[in-house]
Amino acid sequence: MGVDCDKGASDAGFVLPLSVMMLGLLSVLVGGYLMVMTSQLQLASHWSNQQAVDTVCEVGVAQALNELTLNSNWATGFSNVQYPSGSGNTYSVSVARSGATATLDATSVGYSTYMCHLRVTVMVPPTPSASRPVRIDRWERL
Repeated sequence: MGVDCDKGASDAGFVLPLSVMMLGLLSVLVGGYLMVMTSQLQLASHWSNQQAVDTVCEVGVAQALNELTLNSNWATGFSNVQYPSGSGNTYSVSVARSGATATLDATSVGYSTYMCHLRVTVMVPPTPSASRPVRIDRWERL
């Protein structure tokens, strides 16, 4: 009843290489996962920044529509208005008038590299009111 030392001798070195291969495969999977998650975070950050700049541009259009509602002859526009205050995001709106039609060109810049440009064509009644509001005819992103 002795121990047979030759039994299983060919399998003696199999566990270590298998463990190293499994560890290598796991490392590659974790590395790939980290790369994907990093790119997802960057995409989400870019999307969020662009949405903020788009919102600032729309605020500029809303402010211009409000001015046209208060004064149907308004054509001054805005230049580099910061919104919200202290954010570094700015909008500018220029107004081109042709009779009752006004074309608003709104541009916003934020986070130093993001930009939005909207062109909105509106019909302005001689005396805008709740029953005769400023009407948006065309809204386009440039």
